[in-house]
Amino acid sequence: MQTALVHVIEPILDSTFHDRSFGFRHGRGCHGALRCVEELLEAGYVYVVDADLKGYFDTIPKDRLLDIVQQKISDRRVLGLIEMFLNQGVMEAMREWIPEAGVPQGAVLSPVLSNAYLNPLDHRMADLGFQMVRYADDCAPGNVHAR
Repeated sequence: MQTALVHVIEPILDSTFHDRSFGFRHGRGCHGALRCVEELLEAGYVYVVDADLKGYFDTIPKDRLLDIVQQKISDRRVLGLIEMFLNQGVMEAMREWIPEAGVPQGAVLSPVLSNAYLNPLDHRMADLGFQMVRYADDCAPGNVHAR
């Protein structure tokens, strides 16, 4: 079911993703992200900040994520399936519980949802003039001034 959902929502969401977002996207990958950083360095950018969002998948706020997805996906049945996915129980030490935040790591649907959540950040950083390159939950925002 998750794979079917990905086939439906990924083309819609991916078309809105920033050009400098490279993780979990078809035709893009770590080599493309590195190439983009190298181009910025060659263009004279001299400051790089390497950031990794620790525990990213486990900490994505479900309500904000759903708000972002609802801005692009209007079919209530699809949204209901996504919400069911986000609210599925977890079995741990013979106890079942529902996490308050996060998307399940390793699930087929999680990468596209994780990119959807960070997409507003990607666009906001670009709007502010920062040359940010993001691969999944790792990003390298560069200084806006070339030397």
